Amino acid sequence: MQGIGALSWLAVFLATSSTGLLQDHGELHSEKVKGCVRADQPAQGPQLLNLGQRWKGTKPLAELRVKISELTSVESSFEFRTFDPEGLIIYGDVQEKAEWFILALRSGIPEMHIGKTGVSLTVSGGPLLNDGQWHRLLLKSTGRFLAQLVVLEVDGKVILNAGLHSRDAQTPPTGHIRLALGGMLISTSELFTELLPPMDGCIRRWNWLNQNSSWLQDLSTSKPCFEHLSQGSYFSGAGLASFHSQDFPPGDVENWMLTIEMTVRPDEWKGTLLVITSKDHRPLLTLTMHEKEGSQALQLDVKEVSLVLSHRPVRSCLETSLLLRVSAHGVVVRTNQSEERGELGDFAAWKQAWEEGTTLSFGGVPELLEGTGFPGQDYFQGCVGKIRVQGRELDLDSAHYKHDSIWSHSCPEWTEHSQGDSKLLQEPQNREDAAST
Repeated sequence: MQGIGALSWLAVFLATSSTGLLQDHGELHSEKVKGCVRADQPAQGPQLLNLGQRWKGTKPLAELRVKISELTSVESSFEFRTFDPEGLIIYGDVQEKAEWFILALRSGIPEMHIGKTGVSLTVSGGPLLNDGQWHRLLLKSTGRFLAQLVVLEVDGKVILNAGLHSRDAQTPPTGHIRLALGGMLISTSELFTELLPPMDGCIRRWNWLNQNSSWLQDLSTSKPCFEHLSQGSYFSGAGLASFHSQDFPPGDVENWMLTIEMTVRPDEWKGTLLVITSKDHRPLLTLTMHEKEGSQALQLDVKEVSLVLSHRPVRSCLETSLLLRVSAHGVVVRTNQSEERGELGDFAAWKQAWEEGTTLSFGGVPELLEGTGFPGQDYFQGCVGKIRVQGRELDLDSAHYKHDSIWSHSCPEWTEHSQGDSKLLQEPQNREDAAST
């Protein structure tokens, strides 16, 4: 076994830097919606990055490559904020994947993965970090270049120590260290424990191996970091997320019913919230929002049944709770203001279609159905709170498909406001605070 001491080099990836990152957020626009202000305009300052730019794959957003012989620091840190319970924060390796390191979250708790060809370990512990607050994370190795122990500090307290040792651990590593953000350079199959890599989280005030941030300057991203967060999933009006009916428990066979619950806070009262399609792409259920001349309505279509609920906007920043139910007793749609019911002629056929395999698309109409003429082809734009299907809470990161424009675990926080512009996190005003710790 060759020296694993180089693994300590993999801990050196995080500290604070005063150089910045230029962001390009041309697809998103600031709007005032019925007295609410939401923060979705890119900041002028460059000192922040949303890690959750891509849903599919593990290709990093950016990669830093540094010669080990040129390193001047083995410490690094950054500030991190998320509501996401699971995902990858940062990856690093030495000697082209010979030894690698990953920092991630699982159930909101920090988790470190360390590996060398044929050997890997995982350790976890510490406070919950998915509370929507900023936390300072510091990774360091205990010693200059030959230490074998990786130490993680959170908000100034040591919470994890991990390392792999070998008899030739004192041999200095050679070659390069690579650092990757928003992805990793190994296969997920190499992890000792499975991990859902997508991370809807933001970082700021960083320093990577005491290097400058020129490697991030040309990075083009479409998702900003909101100034104030609320929990939920934000749909930008450009895409949808899909699940399969097989993902959900069958429940009571004799008294089977479909139950879907969610809360919504739309930017505008329009768009398609949900489409359920059969395996041959026939629409089985659609839920759409309409607004005309100041009147808001929610429309549910299930085969021959069409139910329309009028909605009164009591306060523009409040969420609306929704419940849908399809059963042998009929169809029900309910909000926190009203309820409508209808009879479903052939429930057995509808249930059979569900059991044979359906697709649930949240936030828009699937491509194969666009142009078919049934109600609602526009994408929904706004925040969707917890979604429960058959009692199971959905994590959009585990969807069968999710458009990259969707934030899985965060929404901009709206506040009632008569004037003023929405804004995002600004770059740190105190450059000394953004310097290395």
